[in-house]
Amino acid sequence: MRSKSLLGATLLFVLAIPATGHAICQDRPSMTGDWNGNDGGLYRVRQRGKAIWWVGTSRDSGKTFINVFRGERNGLMVSGSWADIVGSGKGTLQLKVLGSGNSKTFRWDKVGETGTGFGGSRWSFPCLDTN
Repeated sequence: MRSKSLLGATLLFVLAIPATGHAICQDRPSMTGDWNGNDGGLYRVRQRGKAIWWVGTSRDSGKTFINVFRGERNGLMVSGSWADIVGSGKGTLQLKVLGSGNSKTFRWDKVGETGTGFGGSRWSFPCLDTN
């Protein structure tokens, strides 16, 4: 008898989960979170007001690179300075925050830079379905 009630509760739970086939990925109000870089890095980002900080670490526990960034967000643009912690690169970055459209990720792209040694050009954040 107990297995029937457990099966029924499980079935009700599964049926209550909304379908995600037509979900829309909404833009994030803040850049705070863990972002994946196309350079293989994990970027821990924090946004407070217009201020943006990050620590970027290569997936090999920082053996290849660790960098820090401090910038300011104005609308869809972020501009700031970065420096390597492991390595000697430094410079500035200009980033454009892009809407996600129908994709399952929210992202930003590098649109300008000075200095040498920064490998990433696109960052993405997986979206949660909103339907």
